[in-house]
Amino acid sequence: MYPTGLFIDTSDSNTLYVADNSNHRIQMWLSGAISGKTVAGLTGYYGNGLNQLWYPEAVMVDNNQNMYIVDYWNNRILKWMIGAYSGIIIANGIDLDTQSFQFQYPANINFDSSGSLFVTDTYNSRIQKFVCSCHVSTNLSTTIVPSMTTPASNLNTSCSMTTWHSNATAIVGSSLGLPDYTSTSLLHPYDIFIDKNNMLYVLDSLNYRVQRFQSSSTIGTTVINVMSAISVDISGNIYILESENNRVTKWKPGITNGMIVAGGNGNGVSDNQLNNPYGIFIDSKLIIWIADTGNNRIVRWETNSTGIIVCGSYGTEANQFNHPTGIFVDENDGNTFYVADNYNHRIQMWSSGAISGKTVAGQTGLCRNELQQLCNPSSVIADNYRNLYIADTYNNRIMLWMKGSTAGVVIGGSSTLGVLPNQLYYPYNIKLDSDGALIVADTENNRIQKFSVLCYKQTTSGGISYVSVNVCLQ
Repeated sequence: MYPTGLFIDTSDSNTLYVADNSNHRIQMWLSGAISGKTVAGLTGYYGNGLNQLWYPEAVMVDNNQNMYIVDYWNNRILKWMIGAYSGIIIANGIDLDTQSFQFQYPANINFDSSGSLFVTDTYNSRIQKFVCSCHVSTNLSTTIVPSMTTPASNLNTSCSMTTWHSNATAIVGSSLGLPDYTSTSLLHPYDIFIDKNNMLYVLDSLNYRVQRFQSSSTIGTTVINVMSAISVDISGNIYILESENNRVTKWKPGITNGMIVAGGNGNGVSDNQLNNPYGIFIDSKLIIWIADTGNNRIVRWETNSTGIIVCGSYGTEANQFNHPTGIFVDENDGNTFYVADNYNHRIQMWSSGAISGKTVAGQTGLCRNELQQLCNPSSVIADNYRNLYIADTYNNRIMLWMKGSTAGVVIGGSSTLGVLPNQLYYPYNIKLDSDGALIVADTENNRIQKFSVLCYKQTTSGGISYVSVNVCLQ
């Protein structure tokens, strides 16, 4: 109903794609077919979910049959991978506005010879350019209304925001999500840690072991037979958070028995006790920070001491938690710490000495999959720019939340669980290696996924102010 955009894929026997505007969908018609197939959007249902469109105006397709959609009323450009049930926002997707990274009712798109994305930003009376973030070896031919043909080649390798491949590589475990108990397989990996030499430690929880993998190796060595959460200090000592035993044990290299360094006095609320803790962070001073999950608090343990209650109690207020599961301490920012407040579906930031936290990602009590929301986030880390990386577990995705933003960007997975390279199934933990690659504990898929970097953030002045994930054609 009210078609507004047309694309003919000459590399695929003149398959026709139509932006079926008022039906809020993209229809694909094979050559000679008497009926089309909905390949993006939900017929008759508009909205701003990643599986929805709202008056799409135009569509184009690359040689891999990935679609690029002008989602007019949502003020965004979506990339929709072949066979996917949802799209990836590659430009804007926040509120309409006149800022350089925002649109007001975009009407059309095209790519230039370097792969940069051009958007007709209609109500802002301008053309917006988004520089592509990777190299492409294949050509793109586009035919849209009005008709244009553009080959893409020699794309840029730098950008204003670090971007990652949408397809990950299974660096440990089965790419098909198959569980097992071998040196190359995993069963419900819950936590990961990467040391300064890019050695990967995996808490293989239902195999009751910690596996250590040399850089680029798929064969693990069992170093400890335990489960819960893991951290490693600069001396190679391994810290194991034993949730069921309500304690943290420290394992020196080569030693077969660990020593209790926090908790270990039964389940309880006293300063020397823990209650089913799930998150741990070891700072450079070897202070142990713990998300004491069952007690809904953050505690800190210094050498040869009892615990110090830093903050928290049960509830939804800014100074409370509901099942906190992850903690990250930013030592470069005065020990500001971030907490994955799991059941409150938010990330809380606490400045050192503060009596209350601040919600910096998600919306308290709302478990949804919009870009400004989270659903049971399990862990969080921050980079040197104070940007947050969040394992948005029940949304099956990894979110990048830029400092000060009110919404995130999906940089790994989607809202659809699965075993494909661009999908995750309840990811619980996330780390960045020394190259900036995103390493994800894809827990229910029994694997560790690596999302390699496409390009790195520009450090020089100038250029555009925003580049979304995967603008480039892959």
